[in-house]
Amino acid sequence: MNKMKPEIKQKWIEELRNPNNKQNFGRLHFVCQEEETFCALGVLGNIFVNEFPFQYEWSKKNSRILKIGDEEEKPMFQEVNKWANIDVNENPRIYYPPLKRKVGILALNDAFQLSFAEIADLLEQDESV
Repeated sequence: MNKMKPEIKQKWIEELRNPNNKQNFGRLHFVCQEEETFCALGVLGNIFVNEFPFQYEWSKKNSRILKIGDEEEKPMFQEVNKWANIDVNENPRIYYPPLKRKVGILALNDAFQLSFAEIADLLEQDESV
């Protein structure tokens, strides 16, 4: 696994700790009644979208990141991974002490339902990411 760019990892940790980011389970990004929510990996995607506001956006139909003007709506999460220096087809894995092994961020968010703050702490402690 590639090591994330340190400045992107730090921004991700900060955004996971930002109380304005609301957590959901099972979707990268979801908007319901004007409230925007994210899973932990979706927070990273949102940093990317905000970094490139004239090139990428969240789909209005599903939780995909799209290239603006792409009528085929091909998901762009591989672009996020390239930008962050994560293996293109990789769900970032971080060390989870209760299991004594690395676990994917999606599982920590969706299956274990750790809070953003808990995921941020694990991400910060794992220097291999």
